[in-house]
Amino acid sequence: MTTSFEAFAFDSDLLGLKFELVSVLGEHGFGWFSDFSDVECDLVSSELSIRIQCEYKQIEPALVKFCHSHKFFIYAHDPYLGRVHLMRDNDDTRRHHYQEILRLCDETFRYDPEDFDAWNEKGSALENLGRYEEAVAAYEKAAELQSTSPWPWIYRGDALRSLGRYEESVASYDEGLQRDRRCLEGWRGKGLALHYSGRLEESLVAYDEAIRRDPADAWSWYHKGEVLKDLHRYREGLSCFERSVSISAENFEAWNGKGMVLHHLGRHCEAVEAYDQALAIRSDYEVIWINRGLALSHLERHDQALESYRKAARLAPNDAVCWHNQGLALERLGRFEDAVRAYNGAIRAGGFEHESYYRRAISNARCGEADGALEDLRQAIRMNPAYRDHAWREKAFERLRSNPTFRQVTRGKDS
Repeated sequence: MTTSFEAFAFDSDLLGLKFELVSVLGEHGFGWFSDFSDVECDLVSSELSIRIQCEYKQIEPALVKFCHSHKFFIYAHDPYLGRVHLMRDNDDTRRHHYQEILRLCDETFRYDPEDFDAWNEKGSALENLGRYEEAVAAYEKAAELQSTSPWPWIYRGDALRSLGRYEESVASYDEGLQRDRRCLEGWRGKGLALHYSGRLEESLVAYDEAIRRDPADAWSWYHKGEVLKDLHRYREGLSCFERSVSISAENFEAWNGKGMVLHHLGRHCEAVEAYDQALAIRSDYEVIWINRGLALSHLERHDQALESYRKAARLAPNDAVCWHNQGLALERLGRFEDAVRAYNGAIRAGGFEHESYYRRAISNARCGEADGALEDLRQAIRMNPAYRDHAWREKAFERLRSNPTFRQVTRGKDS
């Protein structure tokens, strides 16, 4: 059994993080955190527990930023006791935590097999462990026990959405909302399931209902913006993302969404600024680095775009987009040998190989590697015959057009 001393040796920076958390919360105007005892640390479970004397929404942005920076997650908020619990964010601690909840629920069922709260807790733990089918069954049991409560239906909708069963998910949210039309989580969940199922206009209606119930809900404004973006209603989407970040400045996803709609509107400098805001909050999310690179490419700042793509590739080395976009930036910088190596990475990662083969063919041609260019072109055309016409218009292939192999490949006579 691990002693407190051994755990302290294993997690010696937890006390330092306690000091930092007190400081962070103090900076956000919570003077009552000057009492160091308001934050407790458990060296055995690597857990921080915070006593709060305010609305949780006030403190959530600062906590979220702290968690992202130090790899914690918020695993419980107990409004009755006025506490929030943070735990180390890794697979082992999460799995152990939720397995312990399952054990406690099963122990509860030995004495009271009809404990409504325990069935909901069991469903939540199963959901967090990725055991969605079992979670659905637990929530259905809870719904049997308290037929008037909306919550088992809302939670069941969340689990069904995670399974990709969107129509069933929407129906489950509707069951919950029949029991309580004021349930913000039900409208938000329904909006997300409708969005995922492609029912975008209906999704907007659901988010409008959520916003009507809580105009200060940054989450609903963000997701409404995502739907409007997918409907190509970029100006309306921009207003939603701006509303979201005005409510919660730490919402990196809303900053990223804002950058994307600005990009679509051709406002690339502002898009880069929005992505920089997102990265200041969450620098380990490769999608933001990729999006930033795209905006910089449109501004012809190819060196900076390349650096963004490289940072994305370090975070997601198996993402073909990171490598392919590096190749495009290197081509624009005239570094064709480096571009070939980047396209090698894209082809290894898979995803849209025909585009990478075609671009690698161009870079090989620019390097004078005729054989490599022709083989890549052959591969690209096999995957997408449209490249036959493209090849005859591509300036990089001018010196190859007299080559019999080029004519064979592009005229459709390649065996």
